[in-house]
Amino acid sequence: MGKVFKLTMVERFAVLSALPKEGSYATLRVLRDLQHQLAPSEEESKEMELKQEGERVKMNSKAGEERDLDIGERGEDLIFRALQELNRNEKLQEHQFGIYEKFVKKRQESE
Repeated sequence: MGKVFKLTMVERFAVLSALPKEGSYATLRVLRDLQHQLAPSEEESKEMELKQEGERVKMNSKAGEERDLDIGERGEDLIFRALQELNRNEKLQEHQFGIYEKFVKKRQESE
């Protein structure tokens, strides 16, 4: 059992964009689980009217509603490290600002 994060669909896509594309076998297993958790379900796709148009994804206003996601400790750590590295390398993008605050700033404040 992990920690529950409240994330919108836009934030979930932002987390997916921040995750590493390679790593050790153990990292890739955690990464696969995270990708499955963060990607929209078929039901969510219909509910939010998700449509891929080129590199952009269009969605209705329901995509802005936060939903609870239970993210395990290893998954949270992977997200934390990925966002820290993007920030350290000055590669953090505007759409990742909110998730940086949710995953990195909150953790740093609680330590």
